Amino acid sequence: MSQHYQNLLNQLGQKIEIYQELADLLMKEWDCIAEYSLEELQEILVRKEHLLFQSKIVEENRNKIIGLLAEELEIPQEKLTLSKLTAARDHHLNQKLEGHRDRLLELIALISDLSVKNKNLIERSSLSLKKSLAFIHCVAEESLASYHQNGRRGGNKMEGRMLNTEA
Repeated sequence: MSQHYQNLLNQLGQKIEIYQELADLLMKEWDCIAEYSLEELQEILVRKEHLLFQSKIVEENRNKIIGLLAEELEIPQEKLTLSKLTAARDHHLNQKLEGHRDRLLELIALISDLSVKNKNLIERSSLSLKKSLAFIHCVAEESLASYHQNGRRGGNKMEGRMLNTEA
């Protein structure tokens, strides 16, 4: 059983590293969105996908270890949490497991917060870009129109000029 505890501790350590790197990438993503840096943003997205894939593998390994521990403790796997594991049996690694659990919870909260902030920034940036494009389109349309919205005649500079001198 001691080996299972150590393996679980190693898997949680890997998960902490992945989550910390993901949080760092989300902070960089904010800067890229704010600066409209598409190339860097695409690189970050590729790195995030890779981290999520790694996280999935670590999670599968963690679930296998939890399954083995659940069998030994005679607790259904779906009901075995880190808190219940540390409470079920006195083990010298319990304190480290609880420390990893607390750090993971902190990182999950940070990642969730950063994701929401980045989503909101993307929405605001997109809206700002749409409004800017609409304004430019409106100004361009007005400058080319023969009549303004108020019915006055526009100053179309092309009026009465010959475009082709060979006609």
